[in-house]
Amino acid sequence: MANPGNWPTGYTKFACLVGDPASHSLSPTLFNAGFSHLGLDWVYLAMSVTTDDLPSAVAGLKALGVGGISVTMPHKKEIIELLDGLTPTAAMLTSVNVVYVESGKLIGDSTDGRALVDNLSFDHGINLEGKRVALVGTGAVARSISVSLVQANVGRLSIHGRNRPAAKEIHLLASLGGSSTQVVLGEPADIEAAEIVVNGTSLGMAGRGHEGSSPVDKGLLHSDQFLCDVVYHPLETRFLQYAKEIGAPYTNGVGMLTRIAVLAFERWSGELAPVEEMRSAVTAEVQRRISR
Repeated sequence: MANPGNWPTGYTKFACLVGDPASHSLSPTLFNAGFSHLGLDWVYLAMSVTTDDLPSAVAGLKALGVGGISVTMPHKKEIIELLDGLTPTAAMLTSVNVVYVESGKLIGDSTDGRALVDNLSFDHGINLEGKRVALVGTGAVARSISVSLVQANVGRLSIHGRNRPAAKEIHLLASLGGSSTQVVLGEPADIEAAEIVVNGTSLGMAGRGHEGSSPVDKGLLHSDQFLCDVVYHPLETRFLQYAKEIGAPYTNGVGMLTRIAVLAFERWSGELAPVEEMRSAVTAEVQRRISR
């Protein structure tokens, strides 16, 4: 339903983020920019919910007729037992970052990896099929990315991480993706040989104590590669500064963050998301926070 005035009405649908904390989230900026641009009678809120309160919060949101839920730390696994079902991807990853409402039932999905693939494919025109990709990281985001890259039929995927057991787990998980992708535990030479290098860690993110660090040595990178960072604050990490210095094309985490929102926006509202307006809004908000 259209709402040109963008004020809540008696018909307003709502979606929200649940996390702890949630007040720092950029998701309200993304979603509300999209709703406003299309004049939709929707509103998106960020809600700080403790782990102890999560069961009652999810039950309450369901009873209130929530239109969709975004899920962030520390609830990506804990929320699973509170839902009515999972998509195959969420079940494989045992992690949920978005909840859809289907016939009154809450269905969890995991879209981090799909969003990165969409960012590379739609926003940068990269055909991933057959590509050599090096993925750095062994956390939940890297797990999701690994599965989606395999589903996109990259030619070779090397997994890099200091936590070797976790890297082996991702290697096994990605190997079950059902494609012809060669999945290997990576060595430095695999990064140098890669056509695409993805930082799937938080290394370089502001406020984490390691801003200014890069997950990859500059000497392993070259101008024929495409560098992709999931970090969006700052907009230009040390990893991406290396990309500029060597003349390699790159994308920061705003692209993936926007595509995560786009996937949820379109599923919840049934409307095509205004991608550029959402991306512009969140980029401006990140820049505003950096300049404070």
